Amino acid sequence: MSDLIPRTTQPAERIVLDFDGTLIREHILTSWVRFILFRSDMPSRRKFLFFFSSLWRGIASVLLSPHPARAEQAVRIAFKAFSGVEKQTLSDLVHHRSGKKQAYAISLNTELLPLLSAIRENMPPETGIQICSQGSSADAIREFLNRPDVASRLKGAGISADTIPVLANEMETDRAGHFTGKLKGHVVTKFNRLEQIRNHPIFIGDDKDEAALRKSGIRTEAFINWKKEAAPRRM
Repeated sequence: MSDLIPRTTQPAERIVLDFDGTLIREHILTSWVRFILFRSDMPSRRKFLFFFSSLWRGIASVLLSPHPARAEQAVRIAFKAFSGVEKQTLSDLVHHRSGKKQAYAISLNTELLPLLSAIRENMPPETGIQICSQGSSADAIREFLNRPDVASRLKGAGISADTIPVLANEMETDRAGHFTGKLKGHVVTKFNRLEQIRNHPIFIGDDKDEAALRKSGIRTEAFINWKKEAAPRRM
């Protein structure tokens, strides 16, 4: 186990988890695009237009997102691709299963759970857990946490899914239940999200999160790259 926890200068009062590529193995927006194109009942012409919109917006977002000054613009561009898309498709994605093994399209990263349990053993029982994400909508994260198989696995690790606060981008919907492509309130990015979290968090993420922290200069009590920590456990 990493010695990051004992070296913290102040007691960490919460553990912050990234969502895409950390708590889940996939990335919600790219999985959602594929789901709409290949699994939804969206008319063919709309799928054609959606494909090109999501393609150029995805490329633009990837190019802009590494730069702190352009990160908010990158997020808005990415989510704008889903303007006019039915809200139900996001719920359908989270619950979709396919193949002989009926695997979920969005899956819990089971490699993270032993690591998370080991970290929590070194912290007070009252230490909270929070999810913080740039690339997943708050609706998708809450829907995932409430999925029975996920809630059950988290409960087995001593975590109550319904008590986990979520800091993520909120997508605006119209009265007909379609996303408008706009975001409500403050835009969450990889660079500003820890500014909104107090109490000296321990942050668990992946390589991209580690790079963003270095660029942002934001102090976190400890950063743990789950991929690097989990690698020795696979051997």
